Amino acid sequence: LIKSVTQPYASFGGSPEETSLQYYTRVSERIRHRNRAINQWDYEHLILQQFKDIYKVKSLNHTKDDNYHAAGEVALVVIPDIVNNNAFDIYQPRVSTAKRNEIQQYVNGLNSFFVEAEVINPDYEEIKITTGVRFRTGYDENYYTGILETAIKKYLSPWAFSETNDLNFGITFHRSKIIQYLEQLEYVDYLEDVEVAHRKGPTAAYEIKTNVVPSSPKAILVSAKQHKVYAIGAKCESPTTKTKTKCLP
Repeated sequence: LIKSVTQPYASFGGSPEETSLQYYTRVSERIRHRNRAINQWDYEHLILQQFKDIYKVKSLNHTKDDNYHAAGEVALVVIPDIVNNNAFDIYQPRVSTAKRNEIQQYVNGLNSFFVEAEVINPDYEEIKITTGVRFRTGYDENYYTGILETAIKKYLSPWAFSETNDLNFGITFHRSKIIQYLEQLEYVDYLEDVEVAHRKGPTAAYEIKTNVVPSSPKAILVSAKQHKVYAIGAKCESPTTKTKTKCLP
């Protein structure tokens, strides 16, 4: 007698039953690309159809490593399906080497002999926020400092906190946007000295910027693992030594 069945880890290699809409979509795409990888659309849809654990593919023509004028080279940037999958760093999800080799062998069997496709992971570039915050009356500073840091991470990397695949290329980050977002939180009174730092690679140093733009077409901006958030006291002024200190609201 089986009382219950649980699945603590994500399955692999399977796909749900195909609906009528999915069937007609697949057939229409098959008629278009004819099982041949010729242009960017072909590469992307062939991979998504064949590999169900891949969420997004970005095809870059004439690209090899950091050379964007390499004739006959195609870079395929792949992002795994992260919903209900706990097999990687959720902030910077990557496809395993074995899976990338499998995809690469598949697409190179469908394209021209004069083209060589390479399957790669995205370049994740971290954004780190440093800010002072004045909390509203009644909110514990020690507790809500951690809550605010989590809110920053949710804003920069929403996929790490909810069942969503919201990873996008080419998104520019504006300092004014994060300030607007944080100041609308119910427990935040105001912010001071908001600093945005951008790191282009795991070994690179952080650079202070106002607007952060991905350094390459294969880069995605993500949240750093830790941000620096510190509480600040009420602003006080003492016009003369004989008068009482007056605290501004």
